[in-house]
Amino acid sequence: MPSANGELLFCELSDGTRGTLPAWMTNAAACAVLTLGPPVVAITALQELHGCCWMLLWLAHQTPPVRSPALLSEGR
Repeated sequence: MPSANGELLFCELSDGTRGTLPAWMTNAAACAVLTLGPPVVAITALQELHGCCWMLLWLAHQTPPVRSPALLSEGR
């Protein structure tokens, strides 16, 4: 099935679990150029991601400020 990011393949396992794979992952030529090695991640990038996740979590649990009808009628 075509998608915005390329072709997708849908698969279903014997236990009924379903999933999708990008079609390029089944292409031997595309996979041949990939190399195996240890993951490389900058610690600063992980720290920034951690901060963003905490901020999103905090924002998701905030309630909007209550505005009184009097303030709304004054345009505040």
